[in-house]
Amino acid sequence: MKLVVGYAGLAMLAVFLTACSGSLRVTSAEIDDAAAIERASSFHIKPVTYEFQRPADWEIPDRDWPTKTREWSDHFGQRATDTERPVYALGSGSEPKEGAVVEFVVTDMKLGYYAFFAAGSARIWGRLTITDAKTGKVIFKGAVDSPGSTEGSDRYSYEGRVKTAHTPVADDVRWLIRRKQ
Repeated sequence: MKLVVGYAGLAMLAVFLTACSGSLRVTSAEIDDAAAIERASSFHIKPVTYEFQRPADWEIPDRDWPTKTREWSDHFGQRATDTERPVYALGSGSEPKEGAVVEFVVTDMKLGYYAFFAAGSARIWGRLTITDAKTGKVIFKGAVDSPGSTEGSDRYSYEGRVKTAHTPVADDVRWLIRRKQ
């Protein structure tokens, strides 16, 4: 009996480790120089930029747009810097001389909805780029299609739904930074 449990335990451990090893969840890589990413001495996360035309009838008033985008960008930066390697959040206009620069540009956004019994997640589309700060060479470039979540208290407001759409992109950045060759 112990032998069977031992093999079953090893099989479960293998499944668990495979699931935890991870991969990109919401980013489709076009350029991926894994060796250059691993060699980077540090990572500098730029504030998220939002480059799309917002619909006139949006739920987000113009006066609130700068505050909301700053909050989402801060959430992205905080989540992406949660790693054992040196990762820094850059201020607007800062350009590091060494390491790698991470830039996320949102090119479109859907706010989602919540109506008591029905909920639709927010979704963001964009591009994620990692550039060698010294040479300017792009070492990672990928298209992003990131759904938010309709779980938890974040589903009640567009702010929370859009924030949860930024989370998987930040998780992809963390995975890229942590990945070993």
